[in-house]
Amino acid sequence: MPARMIRLSPPEVPLEAARKRIGDVLDSGWLTNGHQVVAFEEALAARLGVRHVVAVSSGTGALHLMLVAAGVKPGDEVIVPGYTFPATAASVVHAGAEPVVVDVLPGSANIDPAAVAAAITARTRAVMPVHQFGLPCDWDRVAAAAPGKLLVEDAACALGARFGGRACGQLGVAAAFSFHPRKMLTTAEGGAIATDDDGLAAELRLLRNHGMEVEGGVRRFRLPGYNFRLSEIHAALGLSQLEGLDAVLDARRQVAGWYAEALAGLPLDLPPDPATAPHTFQTYAVFLRAHEAAAVIAHLIRAGIEAGHGAEALATLGLYRTAGPTPVSLDFRRRHVALPLHSKLTHADVKTVAAALSEALA
Repeated sequence: MPARMIRLSPPEVPLEAARKRIGDVLDSGWLTNGHQVVAFEEALAARLGVRHVVAVSSGTGALHLMLVAAGVKPGDEVIVPGYTFPATAASVVHAGAEPVVVDVLPGSANIDPAAVAAAITARTRAVMPVHQFGLPCDWDRVAAAAPGKLLVEDAACALGARFGGRACGQLGVAAAFSFHPRKMLTTAEGGAIATDDDGLAAELRLLRNHGMEVEGGVRRFRLPGYNFRLSEIHAALGLSQLEGLDAVLDARRQVAGWYAEALAGLPLDLPPDPATAPHTFQTYAVFLRAHEAAAVIAHLIRAGIEAGHGAEALATLGLYRTAGPTPVSLDFRRRHVALPLHSKLTHADVKTVAAALSEALA
């Protein structure tokens, strides 16, 4: 293994700002249910243009609580895309409902609106599209395919993305975000739900904290909730990055442009980047035309380049019901390679990755 590994997507944290904020938390002696979480929620709500953000302990927790607070219950069906990280479908199970898996579109890897329309039954409560890899799905077509159904966003990869001028996070009744270390903004582990619905936000705040509210120093337990709180330290880490988020997004788009130049002519398809729904490039996913991804990934890792699969074909897991065949999802899982992309990647790094990928394809 080479001495230097070109990382897939390391945390993009401004260290001095993060140390200062975390130090302030430790000095305060207030580690949970404090001012940093409130400040992080308010700043993120302003960034997204929504009335409420509720911070929680993980992106998966955000998906789970979003569904429960929105009224998804046992006996309901929730339509999800067949090509995604498994937490999308698992969160539906955690809410007591049944995920129904449908195929994705060949060009974008986002949910296929026609497949959504075909999968709707009397039990369909909600549709939860994913903005795959940071590319917004065609929200208007999905909404038209599911009239009268609850629409919620799995926006785990889409902080900073926009569809038709609207921020991802504004499109559905609610949206779940992830702040895992591979995301553009990280709290180490953490997530959040964005919504304009006052009642939904109040329910989320109860659910994340044991169903408890405090009035006049008196605790009251309104419902059987969960412990999905985000700590003050994690919130401080997130706050340290919000001011510089636009610079991170711009740098990632620059790196994506370098890749487009360096990979031109190779037998693969680059990620789409439509003007009406620009990509955040949380993951730089290329799709090989005539090669198996596993062998190419192994070659890149031997060359000192971290690579992998950014999503799974849910039909291969044997855990969830599919509403018919999902050939596009299965094909993507076989041909998809996630290449390194982050704001600190240099032009020379991109050329190194491109050369190794060209060698692998040869």
